[in-house]
Order: sequence, then C-alpha cells, then structure tokens
Amino acid sequence: ICRHKLLLKHFSQTPKEKFIHSCNACDICLGETKQIESEETKQIAKNIIKCVVECDNRFGTTHIVDILVGSKNSKIMKFEHNMLNSYGSLKSYSKFAIKQWIDQLIVQDFLKIKLTYLGLPLLSISELI
Repeated sequence: ICRHKLLLKHFSQTPKEKFIHSCNACDICLGETKQIESEETKQIAKNIIKCVVECDNRFGTTHIVDILVGSKNSKIMKFEHNMLNSYGSLKSYSKFAIKQWIDQLIVQDFLKIKLTYLGLPLLSISELI
C-alpha cells in the first residue's frame, strides 16, 4: 500500500484520481521495498488481528506490538498479556516492521483506530472482519 495513501487515509482524505493506484514517489510505489510471500503475509496479518481481538480492542499500537514481539515490560505483566496466545508470535520481526504491517491493515480497513474520550488511540477490529 502506497505510503502517501496511508497518510491521506490517516487525515481522512482520498488521493487524486491519477494517484489512486500509485503515487510514483514513495518507496513502495517505486518498488524499493521487499515484498513478503503471500502465505507469510496472511499469517502475520492473522497474528496481529488475533492479538487485537485477544486484547478486546482496548489497547493501542505500541502495546499490541510489544505483545507480538514478546516484550516483558510492566504493562504487559500487569495485564497478564504474556499469557495470550498471540504473545511473542511475531518475535522474529522488528517492532518497526510490525508497526508498518499494522498501518497497512488500517489502510486496508481490517483494523481501525478509535479514540477514547481522553483522545487516546486504540486499535480495534473493523466491520470487515
């Protein structure tokens, strides 16, 4: 997914007609980013979505990433998220890569960000799932 499209979606905007499929400027559209095999991609997406579901849509991206890499920080221990089935399921990947995959799932409408009454962004499952 084009990085410009991701930014536009974040700000509730749509790309101009000629840039709907490609902006021809970001690393994705220029082909500078390594693609992952589709079966591996599906499994990564399933692990991310499963983690969000296991957390009952109540935590943000950073916490979800920490669970997926198997972090042992105090917040994970406090909520016993080290006991989740998805805990550590993506430990062979970097936090940066997982964050980017979450962004891709948001752009593709599998996940969405909901703001709490305090304005905190929480990840949740979209209606598509």
